[in-house]
Amino acid sequence: MRVSEKEMDEALEILWTLEEEDIGQEEFKDRFKGKGGTPRHKGRFRKRYRNQMEDKVISELRKKGYIQENELELTNKGEEAARNIVRRHRLAERLMFDVLSMTEDEIERPACEWEHLLSEGVADRICTLLGHPDECPHGMPIPKGNCCSTEKESLAPAVKPLNKTKVGEKVEVAYVRTEQHDRLNKLLSYDIGPGSKIILHQKNPAYIVKINESDIALEEKVAKDIYVKPI
Repeated sequence: MRVSEKEMDEALEILWTLEEEDIGQEEFKDRFKGKGGTPRHKGRFRKRYRNQMEDKVISELRKKGYIQENELELTNKGEEAARNIVRRHRLAERLMFDVLSMTEDEIERPACEWEHLLSEGVADRICTLLGHPDECPHGMPIPKGNCCSTEKESLAPAVKPLNKTKVGEKVEVAYVRTEQHDRLNKLLSYDIGPGSKIILHQKNPAYIVKINESDIALEEKVAKDIYVKPI
């Protein structure tokens, strides 16, 4: 039976995740560090695949140069492939959680599909749109991409919370991220929603924005829920 690209991606993601769990999130945020194919690795790997498929998957991983000859340990090539898969998955989760207001339980399945579909370029665009996030909604680190390394040399992130906007800046509302319906309804009553053009007049003691010739006062916690992009 032929091993599909999707199965290969999932196997690489598992090996990356196992390594991540072994060394801890904080250390993993700094760099990937291989520890070899311990029995624990192989045992957990088997839990994901039936025995008939396992040998084929492992054989294909070795054939493509993704793991060491005698260990379930990622090679440099395998590490790069795995990190890209994990990056796409966690960026998809971040997009669904932040922009589409989906819950943590709702995002896992579609994110698993998106990780196989997104190109590197699309992933970088999502990353830039979200302001180069460090973690997924579950608190796991998002591997950095080329867009992150050039962030300081480029323009500010495409979308940012209103509280990060400079006084006097004119912006357009991209989306509102809040689970409090009363807060969302109040903002909509002010005509503050996707596509609205606003100018931030002041930040202290309250956030004052101008929209449609009217000045609106907002609390900081509300300003953090309003994501805007420059015009």
